[in-house]
Amino acid sequence: MTNHESTPTPREYAEQVLTHSEGVLREAVGIAFPENLDLEPVQAFPKPTEVRAESPDIPELTDERRAALLNKAGELGFGRPENVALSEQGLIGATVIIEGGQPHKMLAEARMVVDDEAAQPKSIIISASPHRELKNEAEIASAQRLFGRVGRTEYDVAGDVARALPGFTEYPEPRVLNAAYDINDNNAVSQEPTGQFKAVGEVNGTPVILMQISRRDLEGGKYDRQPGTAAVIGIVDEVTKASGNETSPLVHVTSGTYRPSRTLGVALAGLSANRLVGIATYGNDLLNEIKGDNAPAPVSQLPGELHEMAVQAAKLQEALS
Repeated sequence: MTNHESTPTPREYAEQVLTHSEGVLREAVGIAFPENLDLEPVQAFPKPTEVRAESPDIPELTDERRAALLNKAGELGFGRPENVALSEQGLIGATVIIEGGQPHKMLAEARMVVDDEAAQPKSIIISASPHRELKNEAEIASAQRLFGRVGRTEYDVAGDVARALPGFTEYPEPRVLNAAYDINDNNAVSQEPTGQFKAVGEVNGTPVILMQISRRDLEGGKYDRQPGTAAVIGIVDEVTKASGNETSPLVHVTSGTYRPSRTLGVALAGLSANRLVGIATYGNDLLNEIKGDNAPAPVSQLPGELHEMAVQAAKLQEALS
């Protein structure tokens, strides 16, 4: 996508994404395992046993092969220093969904949208959980450094992220929107003012909305029915359509580290919504600026991301066929 006039249909976009991604996956196998080109990518790159940051080592990956693999993944946005912005992809006038997470990552997501003045989004929705408390020392330190305070939950941090945006004007009181979803009814959307969606202010005339990520708590600290990325996109799709906005793009914003797999997942969500759903990602330079760091791209996460990418490619292929 290069301009507004050439915006593809959801199916065309999904087919483009799948073709490119499958090609990169095959080349990635060739780089990592030149002696075994018949390996399926989902088998070649193992699934992490714990968090995605702890991808299993691949003995065949010499330093030279690892560097070449990182360069190839860079075609998909992985490890890219620069942002992959909305406007450069022709995603103008979109409803933008910021993904919850660590304070510095949430701020990087929101900042890249606000810094992209040509994107002119219709609204910026920051999705966050009021159930997930900040207990990790690194997260607490990050929030304190960025905002001068530590919110109790991820949802509290979302409010601090909004207030930290350049040009943000906070409303005297949050405005509860007539929009809701029911986790006990397959995320069915209604126009009830439950408080799950609250407009808290504006950036250059663009409303900034906090979206509560609900869940059902179980015994032993466990929970279920919390909507994931695809479900959140589906909910926002239904909410915007109910308000009369049926055609403008939706854009999921996340880290460049997850761009290879999330691009496929977002394209799949676009097929379900029957509208264009794009993806924008912040680069390593912006993240380091916000963190006050000079950390390199997370190469250790690449094998696990390629595994997830192969899983998502299979799902998208099935949906298209």
